[in-house]
Amino acid sequence: AYADEHTLADLRGRYVGTVFQNPAHALNPVMTVAQQIALPLRLHYDLTKVERADRVNALLSKVGLDLDMAGKYPHELSGGQQQRVGIATALITSPRFIIADEPTTALDSITQRQIVDLLTSLVDDAGASMLFITHDFSVLARATTRCYVLDAGRIVESGPTADLLAAPTTPQAQRLVAAAQTLTLHTPKEDSHE
Repeated sequence: AYADEHTLADLRGRYVGTVFQNPAHALNPVMTVAQQIALPLRLHYDLTKVERADRVNALLSKVGLDLDMAGKYPHELSGGQQQRVGIATALITSPRFIIADEPTTALDSITQRQIVDLLTSLVDDAGASMLFITHDFSVLARATTRCYVLDAGRIVESGPTADLLAAPTTPQAQRLVAAAQTLTLHTPKEDSHE
């Protein structure tokens, strides 16, 4: 609570990573993908340019982007590709805690599914924890094991995600679950049958 800005910046870069809602606004438009992803490494670790490039290339592969994307600028990428760059930037320093703030809101349902699966897989592989902020319970069901429902900044209900989705007890959670049942994520296989 009493940490100075330098200490907080160090914590944010080394131990906490953030994936933002709108990658088009979160990414620096004048930095290439490689520069964007490498920035936290430059700020927080004493690595050579080659070491940074190796880590960036490894993470590009992990998030499903071709290495030729490294020289592109954010405006040259699709929304899903931009969000993958945002995820890579958040994870490049191997933080212990990831804050994902509505990371799929601006994406179509198929890309949402891919990004949620990618993010949860990478966080699990890293042994990190993730706080996934969303109002979309259909996304929440894929991304979390425990859920907290907030209303006006206060927790009104909490519990294992599956239990809360199956039997919400508060009006706020009941409304969110009803909305999730109306707007669900579909698998590509399900979509092909419609």
